[in-house]
Amino acid sequence: MKFLLLLTDNKAILYNQAYENILICEGNFEEIKEQMSSFLRDFPKVSFHLLIDLKTNFIHEDSLPRLYPWDLVRYIFHKKNEGKSKNGFFGFSFLKQDKTSYLRWIHVPQNDPLYPWLLWFETFPKSGGKVFFVPFEIGGLLKKQLSPPSRYQVLFYSFSPQTQGYVIFQKKRFLLARLFHSKDDFQAALHFLSRKFPDIHKKLQIYSVNSKTDFLNSQVIKLNEPNCLLQYFFSQKKPSLKIQRHFYLSRTWIRTSILSFIAILTLMNGILLYQAYDYKNKLPGVQTHTKTLKLHIETLKRDLGEQDIPSLQKAINSYSFLKSGNAFSFKIFEKLALLLKNKPIKFESLSLKYGKGLEILLDISMKQRAAQELLKDFDHLLLSCKTTFPQGQMDVLEAPLNSGPHETYKSSLSSSLPLVKIKILLP
Repeated sequence: MKFLLLLTDNKAILYNQAYENILICEGNFEEIKEQMSSFLRDFPKVSFHLLIDLKTNFIHEDSLPRLYPWDLVRYIFHKKNEGKSKNGFFGFSFLKQDKTSYLRWIHVPQNDPLYPWLLWFETFPKSGGKVFFVPFEIGGLLKKQLSPPSRYQVLFYSFSPQTQGYVIFQKKRFLLARLFHSKDDFQAALHFLSRKFPDIHKKLQIYSVNSKTDFLNSQVIKLNEPNCLLQYFFSQKKPSLKIQRHFYLSRTWIRTSILSFIAILTLMNGILLYQAYDYKNKLPGVQTHTKTLKLHIETLKRDLGEQDIPSLQKAINSYSFLKSGNAFSFKIFEKLALLLKNKPIKFESLSLKYGKGLEILLDISMKQRAAQELLKDFDHLLLSCKTTFPQGQMDVLEAPLNSGPHETYKSSLSSSLPLVKIKILLP
């Protein structure tokens, strides 16, 4: 059997699953406890939630600065010890809204009138049940409404015709809970909140259940189901803010750390599994490409036969370097080839340097002929150089004959062929 035990400032009401108040107790704590205990013992598998709807506000919300984890632990310890008794009931949760983090906490010390009720509920033999603070948990009920949510929401509610209260939320944040006395009292509460929330009058949506709100001029959304509050709490399995008496933050922190480690480990395993699955899908394409490359290599080996592979590779690299134009223009190289083609000369070496311009240094040996023919061939070579490079500046560093003091070349008896060294400077 499942019940709801509603605790107010002056009485305790027990509701069954048909939403009927089957027991109403008044008096001090000991008298009400004795009546409730004797009634509930008649049900062997009793399960009941304790609904707390007192005028005292137990819920607190503090904005959190950006803290390191160890500083956050110290902050929570400080909040736990703010009460008069360190052995009271305590609970906390975190909330993030509008890019700001909040710590929502509650502390009920031993000298508080609510403490004996919580202790009795904790030690009473039952099969299940949780503690719910009614004004705070109403926020979950407002989230389920079909009307478009406003920035601020207020719900007027009543469990009995004698008393009614209201609770105000800013989205998820719990702002205020009070008993309703008059319209002026409600307007004063809104004026008080408007100091911190100046737009509350313009963006306030008002709901009502089992409460007379005809005094309000604004539009009120009335919840048609009169027992929707009781129905909501009957369906809840756990409260938004759990409180406990023996609260060990170190155990909670260790448990949170272990769960975080397991979550990170699970995430890493998921990433590894995804990579393995991705590699598995790509493997057939890689194998096909590898087979194609192997066939291409075998074909090249057959075509090359007994060729000198290192020499060919060196020649290809040299050709690629020349053609890329990183050192000099390939067109100049072609012009030099045409310059030296079909002439009675032997090309010895070529040197090219980049400075202010391109410097070409040619070392050429000419065929051994009579002096007149050799000079004629030399003049023809100089003319060809000038024709090929009309904008270039030519300097003869060595000539085939020692024909003047300006020539640096001295013929040697050991020279088998006359040598010519020409420098061409291109802009």
